Amino acid sequence: MFTPEAQLDRLTQQLNLTDEQKAKIKPILEDQAKQMETLRGDTSVSPQDRRSQFMQLRENTSKKIRAVLDPDQQKKYDEMQNAQRRFGGPGGNRPPQPPPQ
Repeated sequence: MFTPEAQLDRLTQQLNLTDEQKAKIKPILEDQAKQMETLRGDTSVSPQDRRSQFMQLRENTSKKIRAVLDPDQQKKYDEMQNAQRRFGGPGGNRPPQPPPQ
């Protein structure tokens, strides 16, 4: 998982974020990181429920980020999200890993 700073850098490069947008998106990413860390440490949640909660958290974060972007950036962001899912990124289906040799 990328740090909030690394995620913000990536978004800034790919979407050409303004300083105002960066200031709005950074706390969104930091909040997501805190919530994910809390969820990782919660042993009372089953693995299936944890995965579901991670996916919901990512979806909520994505919606918040999208709301900060202009229409052109939203289109590019959606393309980035779709590519990430296709290639096994967060929220995507990863191909089975070969057994270790």
